[in-house]
Amino acid sequence: MSNIVLKHVYKRYENGFEAVKDFDLEIEDNEFIIFVGPSGCGKSTTLRMIAGLEDITEGELLIDGVRMNEVEASDRDIAMVFQNYALYPHMSVRKNIGYSLKIHYEKKEEIERKVNEAAEILGLTEVLDRKPSQLSGGQKQRVAMGRAIVRKPKVFLMDEPLSNLDAKLRGQMRVEIARLYHQLNTTFIYVTHDQTEAMTLGTRIVVMKDGVVQQVDTPERLFRYPANQFVAGFIGTPPMNFLSGNVAFEDGALGIRLGEKKVALTVEKVRNMQNKDVVGKDVVVGVRPEHVHICAPEAGEACGTGTVDVYEMLGSEAIIYLNQDGTNEKLIVKTGTEQSFRPGDRVGYAFSLENIHVFDKVTGETITN
Repeated sequence: MSNIVLKHVYKRYENGFEAVKDFDLEIEDNEFIIFVGPSGCGKSTTLRMIAGLEDITEGELLIDGVRMNEVEASDRDIAMVFQNYALYPHMSVRKNIGYSLKIHYEKKEEIERKVNEAAEILGLTEVLDRKPSQLSGGQKQRVAMGRAIVRKPKVFLMDEPLSNLDAKLRGQMRVEIARLYHQLNTTFIYVTHDQTEAMTLGTRIVVMKDGVVQQVDTPERLFRYPANQFVAGFIGTPPMNFLSGNVAFEDGALGIRLGEKKVALTVEKVRNMQNKDVVGKDVVVGVRPEHVHICAPEAGEACGTGTVDVYEMLGSEAIIYLNQDGTNEKLIVKTGTEQSFRPGDRVGYAFSLENIHVFDKVTGETITN
């Protein structure tokens, strides 16, 4: 078991700066939790407080019901993998993986067995006698993970472990880490600023900004039901489009006015907005690029028209950057490649109405979920 509870945890430095504010989370046994957010949001600081590498200013950390605030890092039964591999250059892969066991005076035969077992899991059997200088970046990161695996800890902590790898290796290592998680059947806590890693690896994701948790949810729910404009803009590639609008009640129906056009809302979204005193309120309308489709400028379904600024063909899909007519706001469209476009082409665009998000312009909170 490795249940972890953070109760209203704060990290405050001597100069008064609060890196983490009122962090409250329960992590169940065998979860893969991702801390994600921009640089400086407090995700690595939170991870280091769990590891015992940073003191907790206020609040409590419990592991399996035991308070850990004053427990030394070495006594928490936690293994941590950093973005810097920190391998001993003069030691072979075999000795690097087994070093932590050696300094804990485990028997030579037991060290050999555990090292071989970890090497088999990570595909390192063929390179056990090589030095780190003879390894690729991906192999070095697997050695760092092997060094953690042999200890069989309650919890694995990973602090941006793939940030030093190129795009292709990152993709390969994501698969390796996902496989490792299912094989080891233990709790993983993983820090990243890369939302692709977060969405593909995590069972739950903790989105942070300025030391504050914005939303904790599954990848699917974060994508479909963001709690606020920050989460909506941070999750998804290309990022969500944000357009200025106003809530209007016209012809007996609630909708959103975008310039001269009124955009209808689904029954579910109207129901969610009722009793919120939103009529006449300025709002931000969010729509993901994949939920915008191109149509003829004169089509009745068109929510607006614009001119193609940039067209990017990416193989099976394309990204279109539009200059909207009558506004300075840009619009990003993700579409197929059946039809190509050139800069200067005039097009119409329409939204997938069931996938529109509406946010309070002042607070940023959603008003349609």
